[in-house]
Formats: sequence, structure tokens, C-alpha cells
Amino acid sequence: GPEVLENPNEEPQGKFDGWSLQIPACIRALGDDRQTEHLLNRDAQTLNLFKDLLRGMLEAQDFLETTLGEERGLISWTSFHAELVAGVKNTAPKLRSPMRSGRVLLVTAAEARGLPHEIVYVLGLAEGIFPAERAEDPLYLDSERRGLREYGVFLETLSERSDDNGICYELISLPRKRLVLSRPYVREGKPWVESHLWRMSRAVFTDIPLVHYGIGEVVAADDVASLDEAVVAVADGLSQPQPPDEALKLYQWLTTDDACGELWQSIWHGREVEAMRLSTQPFDGYSGLIQHPDLLAFVRERLDERRLWSASQLNEYGVCPYRFFAKRLLKLEALEEPQEGLNALQLGLVNHKILEATYGVLRDDGMAITPENFREAKQILHEQAQAVFKEAPLHYQFRASALWEQEKAVLLRQLEALIAQDFSSDSPLNKISKEPRIPYALELKFGFVDSPNVRIAVTDSEAIRVRGSIDRVDRAGDQLIVVDYKTGSTGIPISEMKAGRNFQMAVYLLALEEIIRKEGWPYQIAGGLFWHIRNQKASGQVTVESEVGFVDEIQDARMHLARHLQRARSGDFSVQPSKVTDGRCTRYCEFSQLCRLASTNQYKVSS
Repeated sequence: GPEVLENPNEEPQGKFDGWSLQIPACIRALGDDRQTEHLLNRDAQTLNLFKDLLRGMLEAQDFLETTLGEERGLISWTSFHAELVAGVKNTAPKLRSPMRSGRVLLVTAAEARGLPHEIVYVLGLAEGIFPAERAEDPLYLDSERRGLREYGVFLETLSERSDDNGICYELISLPRKRLVLSRPYVREGKPWVESHLWRMSRAVFTDIPLVHYGIGEVVAADDVASLDEAVVAVADGLSQPQPPDEALKLYQWLTTDDACGELWQSIWHGREVEAMRLSTQPFDGYSGLIQHPDLLAFVRERLDERRLWSASQLNEYGVCPYRFFAKRLLKLEALEEPQEGLNALQLGLVNHKILEATYGVLRDDGMAITPENFREAKQILHEQAQAVFKEAPLHYQFRASALWEQEKAVLLRQLEALIAQDFSSDSPLNKISKEPRIPYALELKFGFVDSPNVRIAVTDSEAIRVRGSIDRVDRAGDQLIVVDYKTGSTGIPISEMKAGRNFQMAVYLLALEEIIRKEGWPYQIAGGLFWHIRNQKASGQVTVESEVGFVDEIQDARMHLARHLQRARSGDFSVQPSKVTDGRCTRYCEFSQLCRLASTNQYKVSS
């Protein structure tokens, strides 16, 4: 239609109709004040939106002509103006205020077009990032698209749809002062190939220096691009004999800026905590000592005379106080990956069940554990093992793997070797008593429901409640022998009890002595040992001459128990293993990533 205003420049300011953009008047209003760059950026964005609106109107008209078969005709200015005004009103502006709260604009490559800045950073000039990987069209191959052009059907090919080259050209034209190109060079430990855009830029600008930053490398204070890099650069600079001026300026900004001040204070506090851990100063609240009164009251309540202790709990504190704290008070558990077949716990349960069933039949038949009864005992073992194997996957909740048949054969072979040794004259139990033995009690529980309540004396004035299950008790004449099976082959020497690291045999012997007293059994305790199923070796043998409490190793264990209880009730869960193995308190510790043992001075003074 005809233009309403023939020459807008001749009209006085403020006399334009509502639809006029008043571009000349806006330019004149700026005068010589060029400090309104944000207005220019805003107007550039508005013009882009306006062009998108016009483009959309044309595409809508083309779509109607194609689908409805309408012929393109002239429309009146009034209709066009009405549609244009309606489109402007219904176009929501893309607000960038949250992203422009600072001095840096972060946008995608496509969004940055038409937005000039003093300095422009173009990131990701590596294969697969910029330019991005584009998948082949699932409907038409590029060869088919080119072929369709002969029939008047124009479909863009993959290269035509990819406009990364053009976008890159526009981006490098935006900066007024400085252009920085960047790319990653390592992906999953392997070199990351640069994109052709990077190679083309390097070929054109051959004299531009190339700066390479390694993984984990400290970035210079002037070149930091994130808060993390800034604090690392400051820490590195302050650690030098003569800190660089750039690091000092950055440090001043970190300590005075409201948003970063708290972060730097937190970092400085963390440094002091780590320095205290590495020093020989006594343990404190950051290395395992509970000092808050409410927490101390909670610990004392949980560990008072009402607590029901097990040998495992006592062992954990003896090995490492922090291990006991994490597992028993915090109740943390490691997330184990599901696995096919038996795990270590299930394997131990299967072994114990077979041995319990086998020796249960021997006890019921009154069969003595002697060489002449081995053949019959072996037959009983095979029968009971087959019954346990049949129900094991369902009862112990594991999926039998393809190796289950072979695993059963190995287990049965190990158990058969154990029984053969037990029924021979070379049985390690014969070192405790020469009398013929018969099974007397199996899985003898104490401290559980429907089992004897047992307290064992720790000192002359205190006894603690304990619970457990003794795998097997043999009777040899008027004496009882404790047997505890171990699935693994690692021995448990008696020195572990003397050092206060393993209290299991001490607890079992003292508990059995209390059960004998309560039940009125006419027997005395001869001793006990651990028997390892995998290699049929015994360890940790204790021999009792008169009373359990008179055994030197038991007395040492009681002394350690009293000290451990006193420390635990006072909130002492310091990271202080009694023995360090390969940098850990034990060969395997699920809390090794929590306890900070590696960053704690091994010569730190204990409270």
C-alpha cells in the first residue's frame, strides 16, 4: 500500500503515528553520547525479532498457498498493518536480564550473532562440538535430495543445513578489541582432534601465540575464567615467597567481594583444619573427637551399660575408633554392586549351615570324632551338603551362576578336607585336649531372644551385655572346646587379642563360662580356636588351665576393652588405627574414603 509518511525526517519529533519505529529520531536523540551501548544491543535484538516476525508472516502465506492452492495476491496496507501490529503484540521478547546481571554475556553461537562486544570468546572448536555432529536424515539421503531437484523438489543437503561455517565467520567479526578461540584437547584420556574451523583460523593467523593449559594446571591470575580457577590461582600465588601482584589483586577482590568473601573464608577455614590434621597436635573435633555437649550425651546414652555388644562391634573399635563410629553410630553402609553368584557373606553362611547340619547328625547319633568314624561322617557330610545346596539360592537369596555346579564341588571338597582333618589324629583340637571328642552344642546363641542373657566382666566394677553365636562346642571328657569357623584363609593370631584388635575368642570363652554357670553344666572350658575352611589351618588358639579370666591373653583383652569403652563413651572416635595395612586400618575398609587417614599425622598425640 502507499506510504503514509513520505519523508519521516521532515516530521517533528513526537508527531509520528504509533506504528512508526522513529529510527531517525532515535538516532538524533542519541547525539554524541555513545555510552548507551546497552540500548544499541537492545535495539539490535528487537530488530532481529521484528525480522523473524516478518519472515514468519511470509512463511505462513507460502504455506497457505501450497496447502489451499490460493494464488498470491496484493493485500491492502490496512490489512497488513493490522496483522503486523497483532503479531508484534503477540511476540514475547526474549529477556536477557538474568544473563546480563554481570559484565559477561553467555549465549550459544547462534544467539550471539549480531551482538558485538569488546572481547569475544569462542569455545569448543573441536570435532563434535563446534561444528556439532549432525546425524544423517532418516528419510532422504543427500544423494536422493540432490536427485529430487531435477523434479522441482528442493530439499537441503546435510552440508547446506549445517551453517556452522557461516556462524563462525559471524562470531569472529563481532569483537572490537580481542578475539579468543579455545578448544579442549583431551577426551577420556585420549587426544581430541581440533575442528576444521580451528585449523583454518590457525592457518590465517599464524603469528598469534597459542596458550596451552594442562589438566589440573594452575591458571595465571589474569587468565582465570571461573571462581574455582580464581581461588586456586590465589592459593598458588600466596604460597610463593614473593606473591605476584596479579594474585594479590585477585586475593583482595576475593576477600572484599560480598559474593565471594564467604567462600574464601570457608576455604581458609578448611586449610586450617587440614593443617591441624597434618600436625602432631592432639586430636580435635575435626579428627574424630566429639566435643558438643548434646552429641556427647547422645553417645553416652547409646554406649551405656544397657547396650548389647557383639564381638564384631568390639573388634571394630579395636581396629579403628572412627570405623566403629561410622558403622555403628552413623549407621553408614557401602552401596555394593549386585553380583551374580555367591558373595563372601553368603558363602560363609552356606559353609556354616552344612557343617552345622553334619555335626548335628553326629551329635544326635552320639558319634565320637575319631578316625574310625570318618567314613560315616563323610557320607553324612555329602547328604547334608546336597540338601543345603538345593535350597541355598532361594534361602540365601542369590542367583546361581553358570559356575554353580563347579562352586559346589569346590565347597564340598574343602569341607571334606576339613572333616578328614578333624577326624584324624592330627586335628588341631587334639592340641587342646587329648580326650575323645563329641559335638556338644552347635550355633550356641547368647544375648538373643530365647537365649541366655550374658554379661562378661570387663573390670571389677563393670560387666557389659554381649551377644553372639558360637559355631560349635565339642565335649572332651568333662571339658568344652570352642570352635569358630572362618571361610577365609587369613589367620587370626593370638597377638591380635593381646593388642586389643580382635576380641571374638575372648568374648566366646567368657560367654561360655557364664552360660556354664547359669545352666549348671558340669564342665570346664579347655580352650578354643579359629578354624579356616579354605586351607584347613587353625589360628588364635587359647588354652585354659583353670578359669578363662586367668588366661594372660584374656586379661590383656579385658584391659583393652575397659580402655576402649572409656574412650568411646567420652566421644573419642579419632582416626587412629591400632595397625595400618596398605594405608588402611584393615585390608578392606568401606570407610577408607571418609576417615582422612592419609591426611592425618600418624604421630598425632592421643587425648
